[in-house]
Amino acid sequence: MTSNLSSVAKDTLKDCAKYAIFDQTGAVLAANYQPAELQALARLLDDRDSAIRNGMTVDGRRHEVHRFHPPLAYGRTMGGAPEASVGAALCKVERGLTGQPCFGVITYNMPNLSARMVPILQQLCEQHLKAN
Repeated sequence: MTSNLSSVAKDTLKDCAKYAIFDQTGAVLAANYQPAELQALARLLDDRDSAIRNGMTVDGRRHEVHRFHPPLAYGRTMGGAPEASVGAALCKVERGLTGQPCFGVITYNMPNLSARMVPILQQLCEQHLKAN
């Protein structure tokens, strides 16, 4: 893990339940949990129909994808009480710090909503994950 990126992610994503910053090979650059689904997440933005149909799995939990606007995809868990649902978002940068596509994925609990959390993730990826 990159220590500077880890520090920036920890500070910037403090309202996230979980986060992982990784490259296309699945190499973790920063995370606050042990991510296991990175290869599938790296392919999520390849096909809109598949993303909407299959959702995205983060830390073993499925999130329905409501919005698919590459380089972003995001949604929430479904079922149960809406106020207990968990949001998830994925952001991709085409040329990241490792010279290949890199990604940021987050989950967030209520009262945090995508309207607030997705721009935070996108800004982190644009400012700190994208290669210069």
